[in-house]
This record gives sequence, structure tokens and C-alpha cells, in this order.
Amino acid sequence: MKISLVVPLKDEENSVGRLLRSIDAQTRRPDECIFVDAGSADATVSFLKDAEEGRHNRLIILAESAYPGKARNIGVEKASGDIIAFTDGGIELDKDWLKNLAEEMEIASADVVYGHYAPRADTIFKECLALVMMQPQVMVDGKWMRKRSIASSLMRRSVWQAVGGFPDERAGEDRAFMMKIDEANFKVRYCPSAIITWDIPKDFKDVWNRFSTYSFHNANAGRIWNWHVPVLVMYMGAIVLIGLGIFVSPIFYAVLVGGLLIRIAKKIFGNRRESYLRATHMPAYLGLGLLLMIFIDAATFAGWFKSCKSRIISRKTIIS
Repeated sequence: MKISLVVPLKDEENSVGRLLRSIDAQTRRPDECIFVDAGSADATVSFLKDAEEGRHNRLIILAESAYPGKARNIGVEKASGDIIAFTDGGIELDKDWLKNLAEEMEIASADVVYGHYAPRADTIFKECLALVMMQPQVMVDGKWMRKRSIASSLMRRSVWQAVGGFPDERAGEDRAFMMKIDEANFKVRYCPSAIITWDIPKDFKDVWNRFSTYSFHNANAGRIWNWHVPVLVMYMGAIVLIGLGIFVSPIFYAVLVGGLLIRIAKKIFGNRRESYLRATHMPAYLGLGLLLMIFIDAATFAGWFKSCKSRIISRKTIIS
């Protein structure tokens, strides 16, 4: 199995060193590494070039202002291997990550293998954010894991070709790509022991920038029914409860507060298998977690509003 590792990067000077060290530490190293820089304005490319010295199996491609999907496609096109591994910037690979993915593919004769991913929850803020933003783990082959992340995946090149590659979009392109794989009925396996650690936003500014951007681009792509619309319906219900509290009975305020507490409790206890969970941090999980949940919803609406506004302006421009 000749494995080509494809990594899209942009402005990752603070994390690319950790990623490169984890690639070098792999017990089964990729046969080649292809880094596609999508227009970094920081020292990311310099780090890559310094790490490239003396190595014959690393290729750096400068793709200017490409979105992640296009960057991955460029990397696969340049890859010489028939098996493609994907990961991203802001990631640290467990030393057995690629070995475990490759063994699972070989043993199961799979077309695609997805590994596990975990947050780098090294502050209370990140612990609360991880509980709010990340999907809970599910049982796979007797082990708990999060399923389906392109940043922790291995697939045959023929799979990428068959589904037409990744959509050229800023956000949601990975989910769209994986849905195409599901629809094409390829043999998919999961490997809980292939683990990556993902850097999540470190403060409110990073959270706002990430989620408003994701929201904007997902709305532009028409993917609002599984994210934006349910959030909107929930807040419309909250407005109704506030109105009932004003005009009917204050008990409806209690219903509203109870609903919020149930929502954050489901986030916390739905992720109760996380290694970073601490009983002593429970007040922070409830308080800061609730604040972050509402903050992410606000960023979602901001991105959606920006998308609607840009499309209205575009239509007016076309008409005029």
C-alpha cells in the first residue's frame, strides 16, 4: 500500500510544527506528504520549507487563496499513491494513527476508513466549548469514538475519483463529500484506535469568527435545513414563551429557563465519556457552556444574515 498524505493548510504557523512532528513520529509513515498551502499570510510556508530540507518525500504546493476542498483536490491530483490519507492543520496525530487506519483498510478490504478525533481541551474554556460544539461519541466495535471526519481518514484514490472530488467551498465541503461516498455505497469502516487531536477555538473571538464563517458559507451553499432552520425554530419558540410570560403567567419564564438548562445538560452528559471531564468544573460547564451555546447561535444568525444580505445585493446588481 503506497499511502500519500494530503494536508491543506492556511495560516497555521502556531500549529504546523506540532503536526509535522506527529507525522515524523508515525509508526507507519506515509510514503509521501503533500502540503497544499491555501494562501497563508503568516510563516506557515517557511515552517514547511524548513521541515522539507533533506527529505525526498515531501511536496509543498502553493495554491494561493484556495478553499479547503480545492486544496485537497489539488493535493490528490499530485499524489502518486493509490491510497490517500487526509488530515488538516491544527491537528496532532497519534503515533499509531496511520498504521491503525491502514491495517483496518487491509483487514476489512475497505474503500474508506474513518478514525477518531478528540478536542485539545487544555483550558476550562475549551472544555466547555468542546462539550457544546462537538458530537458525542458512539460505540463502534466495542469502543467509543466520534465517527466521520475527513481530517482522520484513509481512502482509495478511486473513491475520490468516483465521487468527483471535494466541492470547492469554504465550509461543509467535507460533509458533502462524505455524503457522496455514502450514496455511492462504498465499503466504509471505522477505526476507534486511529486518533487525532484537534485544536479548537481558544476564545470568544475565535469562536465567533469560526461559526459565523461556517454559517455564511453553509447558507450560501443552501445547507440551512439541518442547522440554521432548527436553531431559528427554537428561538421563535423562546420568543413565544417570553410573550406568554409577559401577558399570561411568569411560569412560562420558568419553562424557558428549564428548556435552556435541559439543552446544556444534554450537551454535557451526552459527552460524559470525555477524558477531560471534571466534576469540580460542573458549574463552569453549566454557566460558561450555556453562554457559549447562545453565543454560537448568535454567530450562526450573523453568518446567515450576511449570506442573505450578500445574495440580495447580488440580485439588485444583476437587475440594475
